[in-house]
Amino acid sequence: RNFVPLISLFVLVTLFAFLGSWLGGGGAHLFMRFFMAGFFLSFGLLKLIKLADFQEAYKKYDLIAMAVPQYGYVYPFIEITLGIFYLFDFFVLHTNLANLFLMTIGAVGVIRVLWRGERLLCVCMGTVFKLPMTWVTLGENLLMVLMAIHMLTM
Repeated sequence: RNFVPLISLFVLVTLFAFLGSWLGGGGAHLFMRFFMAGFFLSFGLLKLIKLADFQEAYKKYDLIAMAVPQYGYVYPFIEITLGIFYLFDFFVLHTNLANLFLMTIGAVGVIRVLWRGERLLCVCMGTVFKLPMTWVTLGENLLMVLMAIHMLTM
């Protein structure tokens, strides 16, 4: 039951990507571009609902936010910017490199938490929904890493 909001949003983002890809002529590249646009826009906007709570929770597991806590206040805006860039196909190389870097750092932080057996909330959808950090969280990050790599090599 904890994952219903995440699964629902994932389904909506996937439908958005299929629709965008279909309207744009199809293809895996276009699907991934629209998927990442929908992912970053929706997840970034959810983080803004309770930005201070997000920042507080995020610095418990993100490697950059641990070192620079203020990064948690900026991160949702980075995601939203990436979403806009994917949506409009701006700065393609830099957008994919930023995605690759951020999601890899995120994956390392999640692996660290899971390896240590810590019980933290995943704030991938902000703090509105209380999601436990699990292997699903790692899967989200790795999916985005793989799509960024694919986009960089196409």
